[in-house]
Amino acid sequence: MADTRAKILDISYGGLRLAFDDTRSIPEKFEITLPTDQSTVTVNRVWTTDAPVDGFIRCGAVVTEAEADVWRAFVNAVEDPAAR
Repeated sequence: MADTRAKILDISYGGLRLAFDDTRSIPEKFEITLPTDQSTVTVNRVWTTDAPVDGFIRCGAVVTEAEADVWRAFVNAVEDPAAR
């Protein structure tokens, strides 16, 4: 999955939802590269859609506890100021 691209659909302190345009199976654990500073965090897949929706496979994932601080900093960096 190192070369697989995904769209971030939603983020929260608890994790994220992704849309993959690649139809290969999504592993139970994988790394994502954060677009803000190119750091990586390891996530655990929680769920996936069974079939493509609009050509994308959807996935829900949680960040491993060991990398929670990096993930929270990312969420804070991209949070919509209007939502505060």
